[in-house]
Amino acid sequence: MEFWDGDRLNIDINPFKGMTYRVELMHYLMFHPINQADLPDELDLYRLGGRKIGLDGSQ
Repeated sequence: MEFWDGDRLNIDINPFKGMTYRVELMHYLMFHPINQADLPDELDLYRLGGRKIGLDGSQ
């Protein structure tokens, strides 16, 4: 959304990076801090930036 000006996208989308865009979106949805789904600990291997930290500061 950072490239949306309310009328159109202000960035060129590379059609050859379609898989990369999908992977980035999947990672964002799964590991976003407000995602309340109980994810298995094994998925922490794929979390960019380290392990999940709870809203109360616990890991």
